[in-house]
This record gives sequence, structure tokens and C-alpha cells, in this order.
Amino acid sequence: YILMNDLHLTGYTPFDTTNISSFDGNGYTIHIDSFNVIPSDTSTLNLALFNNVTSNTTLKNVRVNIFNGGQILADVSRYSQINIAGFAINNAGTITNCDVVAYSADGSYNSSRAYGLNVTYINGSGTSSPVYLPPNSTWQTTVSGFVNENSGSITNSRVGGDEVMVVSDEAGEGLYRLTTYSLQTFNISAQGDVAGFVGQNSGKIAASYVKNVEIDNLSEDPDKNTAGFVLTNNGSVITSYIEGVRGDKTDDDDNFTNTGSSISSANGIVAGFVYSNEDAAQIIDSYSNILISNVNEGSAAYLAAGFVYANTGYLKNCYSASQVENLKYSQMNFSGVDENGNLMTSGGRYENC
Repeated sequence: YILMNDLHLTGYTPFDTTNISSFDGNGYTIHIDSFNVIPSDTSTLNLALFNNVTSNTTLKNVRVNIFNGGQILADVSRYSQINIAGFAINNAGTITNCDVVAYSADGSYNSSRAYGLNVTYINGSGTSSPVYLPPNSTWQTTVSGFVNENSGSITNSRVGGDEVMVVSDEAGEGLYRLTTYSLQTFNISAQGDVAGFVGQNSGKIAASYVKNVEIDNLSEDPDKNTAGFVLTNNGSVITSYIEGVRGDKTDDDDNFTNTGSSISSANGIVAGFVYSNEDAAQIIDSYSNILISNVNEGSAAYLAAGFVYANTGYLKNCYSASQVENLKYSQMNFSGVDENGNLMTSGGRYENC
């Protein structure tokens, strides 16, 4: 299959790619204008472009625009498991040169509104008042900018960024025009376990990034974690990065740690790139450069790490330019420590980090 024009999806329900061997987005955009959040027969709510990308499927050049569809109300009275991602819930196939963005086709933006994946949790369909994930809750939620669980291959793909070039046929007579759209900050505001790119990775990720983002985890549960790129890595990540918005506080062109573009959590642990890099996992030639914040004054600085919080795997040629701060502390640590000040790196290997 090949896309020959933009698509607008309203009341959309994601599906599996079982019957799709190859799909080429061809430079066009799939606009998700709204999701179907009407209760189904299950207690699980899955929202993304695709539900399961199966092992027989290759997806390339697919752009997902969630400018409107990313404003989501999730009813915890109906769903005990809520899974939300910009591109797919699960990937076992091959994804290359795909992106998740939030842009206005007419160039108009509301300065009081956040664009991206902004999930508000409610308790009952008759209310819009938010509720917050407490400790030991009976409902669970995972939100990722691109894919929740990856066991396949993701290459040259993105969440957010500075601009996109969109194909249009406005020139007429079979002629096509490329239009450049500037992107606003891509916001991920959610609860539970939150990741900028992938939640759980047991496959391969290469040459991908999260850029120009704001990630906020509003959970009250201190056991829910947040990471700028991958939450838990059991696979391979190479030549990938996360960056915030370029700062204007200094003359340093490489400063991306400015307020208004950060990773923050109300109570849980925050890591600039990866929360946990597991035993057989590897991360190579990757970096983080974004402000990291524990938003509560009482939050301890050890609940954050500039690059990796816990590492028992292998890291090579990785660095962090992220600044870790809260109202009382400011630091630029690469790895995390526990409550006793012990590094969370038992058995981990580091090379040129």
C-alpha cells in the first residue's frame, strides 16, 4: 500500500497490521482528529495509529499528526489498563523514517493550549475533572510518544522536532509542492509510566530522536517512572537522542536546558534518556540534553538522573548535558543513586561515557 493524499481520521480506533506487508506514507500526513474512547467490551483502552504492528509488516515514511487527536479524556471508571502512544501500542515489525508531530495545517496556534499527547484521566463519563494515579491503584497506564512496546526494528524516526515538510498538490496539473511547517513544543502530559519515545524496548532502535518536547508525569504514585527516550531497555539503542528547546538564557548554542521544555514528575523517578538499561541491553552513541525537574520542593535530587537511572547493561559513547534540578538542588549527574547514595550501576559497563 502507498498513501496518495492526506488522511483525516475522526472517532478513530487503532487496528493490527496483520494484512499489511508494506505501507509507504509517501510524504503525506495521517491526521488523527479524534480517537474513539467509547467503552468497549474489554477493560483495556488502546489509543495509537496502530494497535499491533506485526512481524510481517514494514512501515515507512508515515507521518502522524495528533494536533487535535492528542487531547484525550481517559475514563478510569471503565478502563483498568490505559495504553496510549503516538504511533503504535506494540511493534514487532519494521518501522523506518516515520514521525509523530503536532502541527496546525493553517499555521494557527492557541498560546494557552499544549499540543501533543495530553491525557486527562477522569472518573466517570459525566465529568471532566481530572483524577490522579494514587499509590497501589487498581488502574494502570502507560504513555509513550512513539511506541509503547518494541520488539521489532525502529530506525530514523522521530517525536516532535523543529519543522516538517509536507507534500501537497496545490500546484495543480499533477504537480506537487512541499510546504514547511514550524513545530511548537511537543507536549506529553500523562500519568503512570511515561516515555518520550518507547516504553519497553527488546528490539532495535537506531538513528531516532525526541526533540523540542515537554514531558510531564502527573502521577501521585512514586513507583511510576519517566524517561526522555526509553523507559526500560532490554534491546539495542544506537545513535539516538533527546533534546529540549534551545535555551536563550546563555550564549551557548548547545544549551537545551531551558524552563518550558523539560522532563518532570510529581513524585516518581526521572531519567534523561533511559530509566533502566537491563543486563543484556546496550546503548551506543546516544545523548540527552534537556532540563530534568522534580517538581515538588520536597522531592530528593537522587530521584533523577541525567542519562540513565539504573544500569546493569552496556553503555558506550553516551553523554548527558542535561541539568537536574528542583527547588533545592541542581546537579548534572549521569547515573542515578538510591536513597543511601549508592550508584544504581551494579554490574553495568561503561565505555567512554
